[in-house]
Amino acid sequence: MNNFKKTLNKVYNIFLSNWKIFLLLGLIYLLVFSAFSFGFTPFNDKFNQGFEMMDSAKMDNALLKIIAIGLISLSLLSSWLLCIHNFFSGVLIHILNNPEINFKLALKQTFKSFWKILGFSVLEFFLIMLGMIFFLIPGIYFLFIFYFALPIMINENLGIFKSIRKAQAVFKSNMWKKISLICLLKLSLFIIMIFFSSIKLDGIVVIADWFVSTLFVYLMVYSESEIITDSPKLISKNE
Repeated sequence: MNNFKKTLNKVYNIFLSNWKIFLLLGLIYLLVFSAFSFGFTPFNDKFNQGFEMMDSAKMDNALLKIIAIGLISLSLLSSWLLCIHNFFSGVLIHILNNPEINFKLALKQTFKSFWKILGFSVLEFFLIMLGMIFFLIPGIYFLFIFYFALPIMINENLGIFKSIRKAQAVFKSNMWKKISLICLLKLSLFIIMIFFSSIKLDGIVVIADWFVSTLFVYLMVYSESEIITDSPKLISKNE
């Protein structure tokens, strides 16, 4: 609990160091992410329609086609939404690594890695989903690994698989401590979301979840107390 409070306090100090650019980035993230999320509705309806038909009709080629198209479409859309999330996380990571950088330059630097982020996101989605569907525990493991791999890939400009291998080394160092901190963070955010949902302010929690989770993992990877000592340390105006 003490480590959790210290990390939250550090996140708060980082936010205060450049709160205007963080708010701007958060609002753009929410608007773009929300706009693309609407694309889920027609494909999700088509997919659900196919499963409803399974209860009242025989399994034929037309029905299988509806389900297959719905499943593929949802997978592609999910990968794309994950790519958007990871892209804006990349912009945030560039800003964290250099608080003096302006928003346009951080955006430009992240665009240079767009295709790598897209490939990373597709791989992340399918590995986590397959792990969850067939074995559960590997899916949860991959979820944590990709959490740590993204800041490493962006910050150190590494390839996808090299980032994943390095993330495994980082994650396995004090693994249960990292798991407990992330789970405690997500539980806290979930409780906050319940409250804000009742007053129709879900968007604030979405931004907070994205921002705080990214910073939490970034600090775990690049904190002085962690295994990776040859990586650049977090630069903060308050330190």
